[in-house]
Amino acid sequence: MPTPFTGEAAEALRRFAASIEATFTEHGLTLHDDDTAATYRLTLQVVARAIEGSQATGALHADPKELAELLATIRGMEQAPRLI
Repeated sequence: MPTPFTGEAAEALRRFAASIEATFTEHGLTLHDDDTAATYRLTLQVVARAIEGSQATGALHADPKELAELLATIRGMEQAPRLI
């Protein structure tokens, strides 16, 4: 799935992806590895579900727009493996 971002936004997303990869390489891992990338994406999906569940149960009290932005950020982070 291609990134919908262009120009400065696309470059910022690539820099963010590179910073995520740097964190992984500090721990002897890489998002270039298919299994590591799959685990990374799955972890983000679990985090998104936890946030949605927290909102649904009242443990989190986010404005709907803020919640949508937070979830979009997390889902956008799933693109990191293909951007590095």
